[in-house]
Amino acid sequence: VGDSEILLFANCESQQSRRNVVIKASVDGGATWKYRCVIDEERGGYVELNVDNKNGNIYVLYESNRGDSVFLSVLDNFWLDGIL
Repeated sequence: VGDSEILLFANCESQQSRRNVVIKASVDGGATWKYRCVIDEERGGYVELNVDNKNGNIYVLYESNRGDSVFLSVLDNFWLDGIL
């Protein structure tokens, strides 16, 4: 976004089980993760993250039930615009 760099990270934030998929953003190279968006509070597993530089969409692909189900969440660039 402009001259600023945004570092994105997605994972299951729960320390007790594979659930609570979140995406976080840092504008200081990962020193802090001030921006956070909950994707799915109940499910989670392996999480993949991708950004489409053409349209600015952020894609979060994650599993549930040890891969029995797969979900895709799409965040538009409006979420990134709110960061900077």
